[in-house]
Amino acid sequence: ANLSLQKDLILPTMSITTTGAALNVTATNVRSVTLQGTCSDSLSYVYISGGPAGLQTLCTNLNTWLIRMNLTLFPDGNLPINVVHHDLAGNPSTTQQVTLIKDATPPTWTDKPTHQA
Repeated sequence: ANLSLQKDLILPTMSITTTGAALNVTATNVRSVTLQGTCSDSLSYVYISGGPAGLQTLCTNLNTWLIRMNLTLFPDGNLPINVVHHDLAGNPSTTQQVTLIKDATPPTWTDKPTHQA
């Protein structure tokens, strides 16, 4: 019996295409924050770590990925997110990082009495 093996040394590539205002996490979107990007190896996984550690999503046959995250349990402030894409052989891409800016706490208002003369 003959056994044929193929060694895969080519690293996958990926990018994060979510930019600008879409990186702001507010009270309106805190339950469904979307990150998306491109990935080179379809039907393999993109892994998210940093704030919401342990999340993964599939690289589609269109070489794109998308994930929605609920960030209600994280404090306001900068939230660095790391994203890495692994091909089917287990080779990792270069890790990409993006920083979400969370400000989901509504402002408080204190009504101070006015002084009357």
